[in-house]
Amino acid sequence: MGLNSSCCSKDDSLEADALQRISNEASDPKAETDEKLPGEPLVFSAIASSEDGNATADSKNGEEGKKKVQDTPGLSDKLATLRQMLRVGQFLEVEKQIEEESTDRDEDTYARSFLKSVMPQMRGIAPRARLPSEKDGWAILDLADIGMHIYLKRSETIDVCFSVDLPDVTWEQMLAMNWEADLSSQWLPFNPEVATTHGTNSSSMMMHVSAKIPVLPGHREVIICRHVVDCFSPDSVIDGRRGLLIVEKSPDNWNTGGKFMEFDVAPPSSSRWVTRDEQLESFTFYEYVNPTTIRCMITYKLIFQVPSWLFPDSALHWLAKLTGRQWYAGLLGALKKYTEYGYKARAEAREHPIYDAVVARARAAAAALQVQVLEVHDLRDTSSPGDSGKAQRK
Repeated sequence: MGLNSSCCSKDDSLEADALQRISNEASDPKAETDEKLPGEPLVFSAIASSEDGNATADSKNGEEGKKKVQDTPGLSDKLATLRQMLRVGQFLEVEKQIEEESTDRDEDTYARSFLKSVMPQMRGIAPRARLPSEKDGWAILDLADIGMHIYLKRSETIDVCFSVDLPDVTWEQMLAMNWEADLSSQWLPFNPEVATTHGTNSSSMMMHVSAKIPVLPGHREVIICRHVVDCFSPDSVIDGRRGLLIVEKSPDNWNTGGKFMEFDVAPPSSSRWVTRDEQLESFTFYEYVNPTTIRCMITYKLIFQVPSWLFPDSALHWLAKLTGRQWYAGLLGALKKYTEYGYKARAEAREHPIYDAVVARARAAAAALQVQVLEVHDLRDTSSPGDSGKAQRK
């Protein structure tokens, strides 16, 4: 979510009816694609190998590509390169494969360098993916009408956490909402301007976000590096919980511009009315709950270059509630207008292999979790009354 989802409208006005649309902004379930469940953890069913070794997907010949992979013995293995795995967010699988099959390939060199820069960040997220507590100094705000809990903590930074269940949504929709980041300006709180550059070597992107935020002077802008990470395997970095992880952070050169990873970062604006803020590490975790519900947890840190006397806790709480309500209403509205906003067309075009990979992996994870639930029920049903307590504790 980050600052790009807590920004204000392009002008100084706020629509009063924006907060009243929540109850009737219902989303319509969208059918996911009909890919088969993968027999192996890697899914590159619609990827064609280009001359430079990067994976590309041809939306016009997608079905032919799938048939070619299915009919050609060994072709799937040839396509499952480390870089292709990075492009669909399977960072953990790449790390594991490098550890098990150490080679001197160029792809290994690139993958090692990439993982060295991002995996410590991923593993550091796990403790923060648990809901905060008042005992640790967090303020808790409940928006009971939409089932959202907001957690706030202010010290040297502003820490914010949102948690809410999203019914009747699909994994393809959640991926599209985050992968097609430039389309989010149509529905994110306060309609920020979002410019996005996707990476060619991994499931990462660089975003430039600009907006006018209530109670803050001038316009704010932020540069964000976003990683889309597949956490559908049992050894997920989020304490084994399965889902889709979105990690964001301003690049190291956010305040100067220059080269960061494979991206070009623009220098700050020279206008005195535009302030560039740093976004510290933040993440969104979409977690599998049941076949029709995905839990969304958003945690982020912000540094506003504004003194606390000008932006007191009361203003912070007001802004957090406003952001939570507008984000939720905006998301439901975007799901309702999934086709109109352009998400459906981009997702169905399959111009990037991450869509096929994430949808198939999500389905496999859901099937595995359902089997575990059935096994627990069977264990309880077959246990004798005297052994039921023991069986349930296993």
